[in-house]
Amino acid sequence: MAQLKDYLKRSRDRYPQKTALEIADEIFSYERVYNLASSFSAGLTELKIGREAKVAIWLPKSPEAYISIFGAAEHGSAFIPIDISMPAERVNYILNDSRADVLICRAADYSAAFESRLGSVKLVILVGEESSSPVYPRCHYLRWMSFISSEYEQEQLARKRSNGSQISTVALFSEEDAAYIFYTSGSTGTPKGVVISHRAACAFIDWAVSCTELSCVDRVANQASLGFDISTFDIFATLDSGATLVSVPDWPIGSGYPFARYIEEQRITVWQSVPTILVKISESQLKTLFNLSSLRVVIFTGEPFYKNDLVEFQQYVRGARLFCWFGSTELNSCISHLVTADDLASEDPLPIGRPCSFAKAKLVCDFGSPIGELFVAGESVMSGYMKNGEVCRDKFVQGLDKQDIYYPTGDLVSEKAGLLVYHSRCDSMIKRNGYRIELGEIENNVLSHSGVVETACVYTDKVIVVFVVPYANNLVVSESVLRAGLAAKIPVYMRPDKIIFVEHLPKTLRGKVDRRKLQQLYKEILLEQLASEKSLSGVASQA
Repeated sequence: MAQLKDYLKRSRDRYPQKTALEIADEIFSYERVYNLASSFSAGLTELKIGREAKVAIWLPKSPEAYISIFGAAEHGSAFIPIDISMPAERVNYILNDSRADVLICRAADYSAAFESRLGSVKLVILVGEESSSPVYPRCHYLRWMSFISSEYEQEQLARKRSNGSQISTVALFSEEDAAYIFYTSGSTGTPKGVVISHRAACAFIDWAVSCTELSCVDRVANQASLGFDISTFDIFATLDSGATLVSVPDWPIGSGYPFARYIEEQRITVWQSVPTILVKISESQLKTLFNLSSLRVVIFTGEPFYKNDLVEFQQYVRGARLFCWFGSTELNSCISHLVTADDLASEDPLPIGRPCSFAKAKLVCDFGSPIGELFVAGESVMSGYMKNGEVCRDKFVQGLDKQDIYYPTGDLVSEKAGLLVYHSRCDSMIKRNGYRIELGEIENNVLSHSGVVETACVYTDKVIVVFVVPYANNLVVSESVLRAGLAAKIPVYMRPDKIIFVEHLPKTLRGKVDRRKLQQLYKEILLEQLASEKSLSGVASQA
């Protein structure tokens, strides 16, 4: 049966001394990673944390974060990666909703959490130095170095396992058990947890390794945050193939030249990221000073790669195969397309491709329309959404065929020559820089302020704009007050670029907010500002 921990064990048996992980100046062999993961698993067992527990990991990319992921998989627990930039209030919601049993975080960050909301957490593992104010969790807690045993103990533990000694008695494993849970933006104002089983995770990973022809000679970059679902390919496909995982720091990604030089110096062979990051290479002013010939596979996902940008980028990676992977957290990447020369030469939009071998896709169109909503079934589909510690399957659809249960993606697509083409969404969810953002969640958090009577959020020209109707004569609500409130509730990537106060919101004949008129209003405001700036500039030049 499919199980995530099998990938690490197989590669450890085949390549014990080969480098599994490089992060900053530290290098971890497969032997060492396996021993640390085993130690982590044994530590949980000794502390009476049973299999099928939930392990929340609120850490930046670090050795401790990766070992926590590997260790949770080894133990049979579901890991919940939480982006380090998440506000404490959002982290506490995730811990409460998932009924997490274990929390692993930095000591300095723990003091920002509200302990009254940590009712289900049985164990806190603190990483790093203490904050200026000592932290004493009310539940059982340990320091990381106390939790992870010594190198000698890790080796002894590994020998026991290889000799068939039973470390602990665990319940029978099912490939339908949760492997990990990712929390994404939710339209109701709170994040929702997507539960992915071992079966679903392994179906995607096995296909991805075959699709990209990963091998032990590859060096796979992990650029995405560990709280971003595309990192599962980077981590587990690397383990499956015996390749080397290179954890990418944040500093090279800011501009094209450092980014390209990093790929060159680290000899990266496989790169996956959102197009927003890749276009920085073609935007660099120092194109002649780097060589990207080490890249043999580039995967872009999470948002559209506009044709002009793709053609420009391809000039610098001519030796690499370019893949478009399409999907959502609920499905893993389930549609794939290998970019061809014909694609680059054509004036048509780039197709998203065909369903992967583990997936089935159907379009549900209105009568006579070539565009319809994409429904997907198959092995990689999520188990359901996490609600108060339980898995709920309330979003699935039956009846599209005789045997399968389908997930409605909300993506509007068409089919041309056997290839799917993406058009837009049928709801208010957007994707920006690869992150899924429900505009409704932003609206609900703005509306929670007592001084706001009505609000609406639109996305236009890659800008998130919030229109706010305050109560008449309200002196409390202001842009700075609203931004401070949002900073405490939603992550940076979800925060609006513009906040505009208006007396009322335009409505349709049916009484709904007219978002097209709001988009037009924003463009008119921009034109007025531009005209004003030009006028002021003219006055200044005459002075």
